[in-house]
Amino acid sequence: MKNILCLHALLPNSRGTTFKNIYSLPRHGPGNRYVFHHLNAPVTEALRRIQFDGIILHYCFLGHRLPRTVNTFKALYNFVETSTAIKIAICQDDYTCNEVLDTWLDELGVNIVYSPITRDLDVLYPRMSQKPGVEFREGLTGYVDDDMLAESFGLPLAERPIDVGSRVRALGPQLGQHGQRKAVVAERFCRAASAEGFVTDFSTDPGQVLLGNDWLRFLGSCRATIGSRGGASVADADGSIKERCLAYLEVHPDAAYDAVKANCFPDTPDDYRFDAISPRLFEAAATRTAQVLARDDYLGLVAHEDYIPLEDDFSNLPEVFTALRCTDTLARLTDNAYRKLIASKRFSYESFATEILGSIPQPGHVDQEAPALIAEHFQALRGFTDLDETLGTLTTQTVKRAIQRHLRNEPAMPLEAQPSPEISATASLVAAEKFLAYPDRAIQFHMLANWARAREPALLKLDLDEILIGHDASLLYTSRSLEQWGFCECILDEPSSR
Repeated sequence: MKNILCLHALLPNSRGTTFKNIYSLPRHGPGNRYVFHHLNAPVTEALRRIQFDGIILHYCFLGHRLPRTVNTFKALYNFVETSTAIKIAICQDDYTCNEVLDTWLDELGVNIVYSPITRDLDVLYPRMSQKPGVEFREGLTGYVDDDMLAESFGLPLAERPIDVGSRVRALGPQLGQHGQRKAVVAERFCRAASAEGFVTDFSTDPGQVLLGNDWLRFLGSCRATIGSRGGASVADADGSIKERCLAYLEVHPDAAYDAVKANCFPDTPDDYRFDAISPRLFEAAATRTAQVLARDDYLGLVAHEDYIPLEDDFSNLPEVFTALRCTDTLARLTDNAYRKLIASKRFSYESFATEILGSIPQPGHVDQEAPALIAEHFQALRGFTDLDETLGTLTTQTVKRAIQRHLRNEPAMPLEAQPSPEISATASLVAAEKFLAYPDRAIQFHMLANWARAREPALLKLDLDEILIGHDASLLYTSRSLEQWGFCECILDEPSSR
């Protein structure tokens, strides 16, 4: 049995892919002992004494790397530096505060770096890319999960009312010209398709965002979608480029990209390829929606065989439109993409978790001290994790009662856990016979709240995020945590848009 520490900074409103990413480890790696520790939870002496075999530094944890706050976390988590565990960093948005991240991973002694970026890594990680023994692996921003396959979201191609549909989030100018590319390409293509008589449904408006199954149903109503690799072309070493851009846009809110660049980062290189694969690649494949993709590398997919390629200069628009009009062509493309991306299971959360856990060697002895130290650690955190002590409002009590009611009446539980009728609303969702895990309240309450809200329409009217975190962005570590540890900013965006 391996002792594995998962350092995270989950919020109740974090993306679903973020929860699925980190929680894929215990879900698909039974037989290990997992400790989930939130960034803002106190680091106890017991935690420092546990002999971990593996330490996972999740991207929501590493996202708290602003220069003005990162030294605080370096001091709190300095025990990781001296640990003999295999240390695995799962990174995202590497191009923001990249030098801070590179230095932090180097100081922590990280062995394996998962990054969605596969090009120009020597620019993003000048230290780690040259450090002997460090291994870089591609870590996707999302994987295939059971939710995509739980039901049939796609209509037959011939019955789909939308020819081309998409939702794209417009990115800030601090990410460079490549950061603008995804929205620009999608908007230009949908405009051209509409002019050709195709039915399109495209938006960059955050108010038209579709989430979860609603998004999958939308894709399933589209014959095709438009996409490209997303990311950045600028390395913002310490976050200062973003700060200058935001300050400039406060005064010039309608400024075009070229004007922002000229005034905020005129001499910064803007031609790197810090781009990554979007989870939309899998979502479209799962719903058997054809994909028009800007010609590039997409996990080995073959142009004309698995997707419709779009040239950068749009010179092949007539060929693209011809393919879109042919249902047989679309059916062939979607069948191929489904077989390679979904049916193969190469890109599932299970494969991801298995690869990570396989990198952590089995200990050579049975750790007799770990269970007692873990119990001591979480006992010390009770004041920070007990909802009854930290959240006492009437609204919170109402939500808790609603959740408990559903726990008593509904047998099917997340992760196949089967709690007794007397279970607390915040008790562990992890069935002991499945695997040993010690998830903190962030994961538990997020899953319970979403699960209950899906079955209790009245709960949709309640702002659970406000109930859970109040004025503190540190999960359930409310007033006490805020006073002792302070409000912490994160460089990662957690928008509800795609």
